[in-house]
Formats: sequence, C-alpha cells, structure tokens
Amino acid sequence: MRGDLRFITIGFLAAALSLPVFGCQQSHQNVQAARESTNTVDRGNNAAVLNDADKNFLKRAEEENIKEENLGRAVVRKTKNSDIKDYAQMLVDDHTKALKELVDLMNQKGMRQPRSLPKLQHEALSKLNRLSGPEFDREFINQMIEDHQNAVAEFRQEANVAQDKDIRNHASRMLPVLEKHLQRAPELQGRLSSGTNPR
Repeated sequence: MRGDLRFITIGFLAAALSLPVFGCQQSHQNVQAARESTNTVDRGNNAAVLNDADKNFLKRAEEENIKEENLGRAVVRKTKNSDIKDYAQMLVDDHTKALKELVDLMNQKGMRQPRSLPKLQHEALSKLNRLSGPEFDREFINQMIEDHQNAVAEFRQEANVAQDKDIRNHASRMLPVLEKHLQRAPELQGRLSSGTNPR
C-alpha cells in the first residue's frame, strides 16, 4: 500500500512539473503566431504609412511609365527614321523595367493597381496617329522633351523630399535614366529641324 502511495505521489509530482513546461510551449507558440499575424497586418497596411504626396507620386509615376512605354511601342512600329526608332526602343526598354520595379514597390506598400490606362496616353497616341513622316517624328520628340522635363523635375524633388525611404531610393535610381532620355531628345529634335536624313 505504501508503495502504491509512493507511485501515486510521484505521478502527481510529474504531472505538476509538466504543466509549466507545456504552458511555456503554448505561450511561445502564441507569441510566435501573434508576431506572424502582426507582420502580415503590417505588410498589408504599408499604404497607411505613406502620406498623400508619396501615394500621388507613385500613381503619377506609374501612369507616366505606362504612357511612355506605349508611345514608344507605337513609334517603333510607325516611324521610318532609324534614330527615332532607336530612341523609342530605348524608352520601351527603360520604362518597361521602371514600371516593373514601380509596381513591385506599390504592391509592397499595399497600393492597388489602376484597371485602365491613363487618359493622357490616349490623347498623346491620338495626336500622333493623325500624323505621319517627319511631322510624326517631330511631334513625338516634342512630347518627349516636355514629358521628360516634367519627369526629371518631379523625380529630383521626390528623391529629396519623399517621406518614405523606399520611394526616395526609387526616385534616385530613376533620375539618371530620365535625364538620359531628356538629354537625347533635343539632339534628335535638332536633326529633325535641320532635315538630317535618318541613318
């Protein structure tokens, strides 16, 4: 009987000692689950930490990338001037890459993508579609000078004043690309004005 009592006592002690261990494991699992849940919420709410100026910049940048990419494709198909075609293809390549990076950044910040192309792109394409030959090329380059002057100014400002560090970094990375586009356009405009034949 005394032996049975000893086994019962040992059994109670073992059960009592195992409770804190089990409780600690459960607590650790709950904390881990809470952390994962918080991380998920934080990732989903990244847009909430962006101020309106940063959000608006991302939207405008996305619209401009779509516009330049699509205009570039249209010009590559239509122009007979090989200099203009090379420039348009550079726009397609650079703005396609920039758009992918921008969309990744917007997704990271929890921002939804627009379902339709910007109105400005339709207007620019409509204007170009009414022209052909040298007039078409001149209008395209004139548009590119105006677009890239505005873009360079805006990206330069965002690289300095954007609240979000990732947006500042994106603007800084894109600025040299936009400056390259802007620098090349007046050179082509000069050739078109002087009537230089395409290569």
